Amino acid sequence: MQIKLFICLCSLSMFNIIGIGFSETKLKEQPLSAIEWLTDIYLGDEVVPNLINPSIDVDSAFSTTQPINPSTSTKVTSRAKKKPLDLSKIFLKKSSFENLTMMISQIDNDIPLPLLSFFYKILSIKDIETFEDENSHQLLNAQVEKLLNFGAVDKAKFILDAERGNNNYFFDRWFNVNLLSYTEQEPCKSLTLEHYQLSKYKEKIFCLTTLKNIKRAKLSLTALEALEIIPLRDEILLYNLLHPNINLLSSFEDLESNITPLDYRIYKKIGRNLSLNKLPKMYQYSTLLEESDWKVKTSATEALVKTGAVKFEKLISTYLEIPDEATGDLSKRAWLTINLEKKLKAMPTSNTSKEFTQLFRELKKTGLESVAIRHYSHELLDLVNNQQNSRTVLNLLLKSADLISLRKLKNKKKLTPIYQNLIFDTALKRKPNSKITSALSMALQEKSVPLAYKDMIEEEKYGDALLRSILLLKTTNLTDPKNLKESIGLLNFLGFDDLARETSIYLLANKVVK
Repeated sequence: MQIKLFICLCSLSMFNIIGIGFSETKLKEQPLSAIEWLTDIYLGDEVVPNLINPSIDVDSAFSTTQPINPSTSTKVTSRAKKKPLDLSKIFLKKSSFENLTMMISQIDNDIPLPLLSFFYKILSIKDIETFEDENSHQLLNAQVEKLLNFGAVDKAKFILDAERGNNNYFFDRWFNVNLLSYTEQEPCKSLTLEHYQLSKYKEKIFCLTTLKNIKRAKLSLTALEALEIIPLRDEILLYNLLHPNINLLSSFEDLESNITPLDYRIYKKIGRNLSLNKLPKMYQYSTLLEESDWKVKTSATEALVKTGAVKFEKLISTYLEIPDEATGDLSKRAWLTINLEKKLKAMPTSNTSKEFTQLFRELKKTGLESVAIRHYSHELLDLVNNQQNSRTVLNLLLKSADLISLRKLKNKKKLTPIYQNLIFDTALKRKPNSKITSALSMALQEKSVPLAYKDMIEEEKYGDALLRSILLLKTTNLTDPKNLKESIGLLNFLGFDDLARETSIYLLANKVVK
């Protein structure tokens, strides 16, 4: 193999000397797949069938399987049908995938907490009835992109594990989420054995290293250096990867800008620490899988809890790992949580209102209060029903907007009329003074489709309607009673009654609207 490399390089030099058309520039312009001997050096002798079949039609990548919420009919024409709209049916051919992808990109975690969980269900739909447009796969890509922005790498991987064998379009995404999940063995085996992926020299060298084929990895890098077809930054990264005792990274001052999942993993392999606060949320997910410093891991977990990518239970378990020497605000939150958990475990029915109040006050500083309150809704319910500081704790329970817990209240009279209306659907004896409160109540009583969504529903563009309603319910947007009434009304009309009520309770109890 080395002889072939030597002969080829000598030949190239000779061609340049005698002026026969093989200039350095033309060589650089050639795709790697055109360089036959590089294929041999790079891949070895094994050749397997293409694992990512490019001949498969895009439409076949989106089959319909078991729906999330089965319903007898896709088309919703009457409010009398109480079953929620089948979420697996919301992305129909009649919807505009351009509009759907745009709205998905605009929705962030600044929506009411009950809606955030619902939005995750929409993002996690992996079996989609396709659009006629050949670019319909962009919708699924938009879902994956949003999940990665949230740091929900595991959910993105769930989708891509199903799709990567159907369409080449998803291979890069699939490869990246496996890098972030530390599960790159399978995509690496696929990548290093296939000819059509020759342009991915950095990925291949990383994979050869991962698969313990260091000799071939070094030979591949040498060949690329000889041809001068590798950027200096990549060359230095790969050289450090293959020669861990040599540090050349000091040649670059800004290594953390625009890094890829592959860059991230190479940095980790060569022992370079990165500032997570400068990186997208998906890298914080990877931190949870690493042997990281407690503060680093806990900070990453808190950030992911706020986006909904990680459950609060995970944060509790991370808090429990606090080292004795830990100090600062992070450790304060951890110790308050630990003290509360110990008391709940020892005496579940004891008065823990003080511990809850202290913890929630501290968590509020970092935007974690709402998710923590929702997590502890059952415990808060027990306190209220046992008459222990019931007014203070009741206000906390309302903030959770957990309808299951709220409907188990023993004394409904502790609630104001509007909350009785929202929780138990009791009649209001008088019209609320607030236009916002009135709008919420009216939205839950309407039986017809809200006017703003009438055309969409008649055209069966359920995805467009749902995403638009979620977008208009961003907590920074809620100043127009009409928009609020119509968006809550749409959720109610489509059969998501409890979601509409929880969202309304959340908005009022957390004083997002008044």
